[in-house]
Amino acid sequence: MCFLCVACVAWGCSHQDEEAGVVATVNGDPIYYDELKFTFDLANYGRTHEISSNSEAFRKEFGAALSDLIVVELIEQELEKKDLAVTDAEFDNASDHIFAGYGSKDRNVILHEENIDREMWERSLRRDLAFEKFLQAVIDPTLTVEVSEAAQYYKDHPEVFQQPRRIRFYFFQGPSENLLMEAAQLTLQAKSGDSSLPKSMEHIHREELFLSLDRIPKEWIEPIEQSRTLHKPIVFKTDMGVQGFVFIDDTPEQTLDAAKAFPVSEHAVLETKRKLAFSKWLAGVVQAADIAVSRHLLPDFSIANIVHDQADFKNEAERSFPDSAREQRNDDQAHALSSLPEKSP
Repeated sequence: MCFLCVACVAWGCSHQDEEAGVVATVNGDPIYYDELKFTFDLANYGRTHEISSNSEAFRKEFGAALSDLIVVELIEQELEKKDLAVTDAEFDNASDHIFAGYGSKDRNVILHEENIDREMWERSLRRDLAFEKFLQAVIDPTLTVEVSEAAQYYKDHPEVFQQPRRIRFYFFQGPSENLLMEAAQLTLQAKSGDSSLPKSMEHIHREELFLSLDRIPKEWIEPIEQSRTLHKPIVFKTDMGVQGFVFIDDTPEQTLDAAKAFPVSEHAVLETKRKLAFSKWLAGVVQAADIAVSRHLLPDFSIANIVHDQADFKNEAERSFPDSAREQRNDDQAHALSSLPEKSP
């Protein structure tokens, strides 16, 4: 959600708030440093050291993480007003789905092994669910996609409907070749990802993937093709441990015709309208929000830059919008972000 940015900021959290770990407040609700650090680390997983060594990149990414937290806080407040807050049942269902691939392994153990704080992870998941629920329950009901709009998108974006060859396969990683081979053979015999591995194989990671060739790591392609031609699992040692592959099937390169492409076109137009509608909603709600950010944390947290980033995102959405639909938009939306006033300290 890097595109989610705040457009109005009042500076100067109190000294007491900063001592308590508060880095920002949104209509009086606090955002804590621990939440900001977790969000920053999650968004930059594998790049933290690289970014930390570049002060400009660090400030930019840290500011983006704070912007995301502020926007989601506004979303959660809106859901609360509409009595649509994420429920415990919705959270539990999403959490169960995420951990389903780990079998019966204890969740606390899984998170500990991944060096993830459970409280922070659960808070992050609730934010993700709130954002998606806001789009589905608040934004989507205001949107419609005409057949002509979907048809125009299909005409304007032929490259979207040229599908490369895609391969469906299982990737395995585990502690030993013998155990991994046994798990791969069980999967191949079952011919379905629904079959769970026995408890003795709980330390084996198994993942079903369906990827185009350009998205498959080069070093994986050869063993996948071997599995395809030999009709058996391929298991071997690597620097990352023992890995294995089971080829399932593939889809040849093809171009979708207009009828088959309609759901894709419809979804693309809907996503573009979502972005534009969300930008308009955000511009309005930020005008009325009371947002304060610690001047010590991000002294360069520029209002002008954030508004510019938001406008770039809006313009990107407009560029992908079918001409016929773009003409139907109200002109005032084009100025929704650029006209935002700046709050005084």
